[in-house]
Amino acid sequence: MIKYREKLKERFAVYSIEGTNFNNPKIFKKTKDIGDYCRINTSHILSVCKGNRQHTQGYIIVNWDAVKKKTKK
Repeated sequence: MIKYREKLKERFAVYSIEGTNFNNPKIFKKTKDIGDYCRINTSHILSVCKGNRQHTQGYIIVNWDAVKKKTKK
């Protein structure tokens, strides 16, 4: 039950590298949605979230806490 609740809170925040406005991220539930919206390859999204990559195709993607409404550390 706890894992399911945690899964409901999982989100991804997407920031453009070109824009300097890190105050208004786009929030997504699924990596597929990020790929469709940003028109980027989804194969590197989780690597960026884990910190193995800094960005992918012009976007920074981080884990987002939907309850606290801020990035997870």
